[in-house]
Amino acid sequence: MLIKIYGHGCDKCEKMYTLVLEILAEKGMEAEVEKVESLMDIYKAGVMTTPAMSIDGTMVYAANAVPGRSSLEALLLKNKG
Repeated sequence: MLIKIYGHGCDKCEKMYTLVLEILAEKGMEAEVEKVESLMDIYKAGVMTTPAMSIDGTMVYAANAVPGRSSLEALLLKNKG
């Protein structure tokens, strides 16, 4: 599973990245987690608001807020492949 967290280094983006890593570790899930911080790469991905997250090339979250832990966990479990 390839997870990409899109954001330009803001606190919300860092918090989401950290939460994803924590949830993956707690659930024993394996994934490659990549930060996408280049504005050009964020734009190319079609992201208009951050933080955003894609899993295996599918955008699963984009909002101007960090999702709650349970919501983020549900997204990861639903899309684990």
